[in-house]
Order: sequence, then structure tokens, then C-alpha cells
Amino acid sequence: MATATIADHACLSARLSLPRVGVWLLDAIVDTAEASSGVVTAQVGEIALSGYVQRSAVFLDAWHVRIIGGAGHVLDAATPRFWQQAPVRNAVASVLSDAGETLDSTASAATVPQWYAVASASVGAELSKLATANGTDTVWRILPGGAFWMGVDTWADTDAALVELDRDPIERVLTFGTASPSLLPGTTYDGLRIDLVE
Repeated sequence: MATATIADHACLSARLSLPRVGVWLLDAIVDTAEASSGVVTAQVGEIALSGYVQRSAVFLDAWHVRIIGGAGHVLDAATPRFWQQAPVRNAVASVLSDAGETLDSTASAATVPQWYAVASASVGAELSKLATANGTDTVWRILPGGAFWMGVDTWADTDAALVELDRDPIERVLTFGTASPSLLPGTTYDGLRIDLVE
């Protein structure tokens, strides 16, 4: 059985959703009567996570929590900006810096011809616009460690130790068994692209 911990406390149950595009989400019931807040660390199998406690409550001596990837500011309003012929990573870094998020060092270095950020839109919505302006294959996501990444997936074969339990060829859904989860989106398994890991 895979183990999961949040803030060094064992999870009684945990559900992790790692999308190829967007923010990851971890819902858990933790074996502690003390709730944490702000940015916390978690471990689900081999996957080390850093995220923000979005919702939290203690019920029947257990901590019920929802954690979102990063520092929790992707839904905040973006600061107005204008760029022309600027490297994408510079534009992204300034949007993220204003929001208190961090940029992964492997993010795209392409140039965006022109892009505006409007204050009424969320940071995530503006970053989606920037990804689209950078090319149709460009995506963004919060990595498990909490940093923001934008670029084109290479679709490398996964090296995760997996046992395939079921395959739905119509829905293109695979079910795996593993002692220690390590599969990540943006990789390939048996020729199939992994878009969502749950």
C-alpha cells in the first residue's frame, strides 16, 4: 500500500490529481487533530509535493484538507502588464512574482510577439493566454514541487514502476497498481500520452 503524508502526519486517505495543464489538487484526511495553514509539504508515494492549504477543518480528531499546487495565488487577479518581443519566461516570471509564485528553471525561453495582462483576470487565466500565444502545443502546470512550468511536453517514456490492471481503449483510461506512485503527466506509457494522473 502506498503511503501518503502531509506536514509529516500520516494520511488516512488521500486523492491526488495531477493534470497536464493547470494546478494539481490533493484532498486528504490526515491523522492529526491539528490543522496546518499556508504552504505545506506532502509526500504521496515517490511524489514530493509543495502546495497551499485552500480549505481545512478538523472533524472527529482528523484533519480534512484540500491542497492546491504552488503558493495558492493562481486564482488571484493579475497585475496589468504589456510585453512586446519579450522572452516568454520573462513575462511569466513577472506575472508569477507579482502573485508570489515561482517559475521553474526549465520553463519556455520562446519569444511572445505581443501580450497583455488585464487586472480583472486571474493569474492562471493570463498564463493560459500566454501559453496559447506561445503556440498551440504550449501548456502550463504547477509541478509537484510547487513551481510553475510552461513549455512543450516531450512525451518521454515513463520510468514509473507500474502494473497495468485495466485498460479502456474507448475512453483511453488506464488503471495501474503500484506500491509507490511516481507517474507524472506529460509522459508516455505504451505509446499512450498521459494527460491526467489520479
